[in-house]
Amino acid sequence: ILWKKYAIPATNEKNAMTSYSRLMYYNIYSVYSFAITDTNNSYLFSKKSVQYIEDVPALYEEEKERYLIALNNLISACLNLNRIEEAALYIQKLRQLSEKIQKPDVDNIKVRAFARSSILELYYYSKTGNFSNGIKLLKDITRGIEEYKQKINAVNRMELYYNIGYTFFG
Repeated sequence: ILWKKYAIPATNEKNAMTSYSRLMYYNIYSVYSFAITDTNNSYLFSKKSVQYIEDVPALYEEEKERYLIALNNLISACLNLNRIEEAALYIQKLRQLSEKIQKPDVDNIKVRAFARSSILELYYYSKTGNFSNGIKLLKDITRGIEEYKQKINAVNRMELYYNIGYTFFG
């Protein structure tokens, strides 16, 4: 198989000496695992990334975008592995990230956190068959779509509309 030829060499995470290199180690292995459809390791490394950022306050302040990406990847892995309750916990963290951000220079992260948390929460309710809770979210989601209008990228906008439609007709 082609990916085995170019696989990332197995290294020890303890060799990542700085906070940034440790975070990059987790991110690289998370993305690599996702790319080769190894959901278990994608889950593991996304979870390590989220936990590491949460444990190092300076990283949390400086790496909100990486935190958003790690949460997004962790939620997706949780849902794919049917870790439903764990996914709900991380969806709330992603939603809180959107609500906490106040600085204009991180507005893009706030918009992305809103879009991704809305998409994943609607998907969560669809996956669990709890469409009525998904419908309860639609007022706030619609308000957020209106507020952020063109700031939500086209792919996320389409995912939002798809999940909204699926919530009604799922």
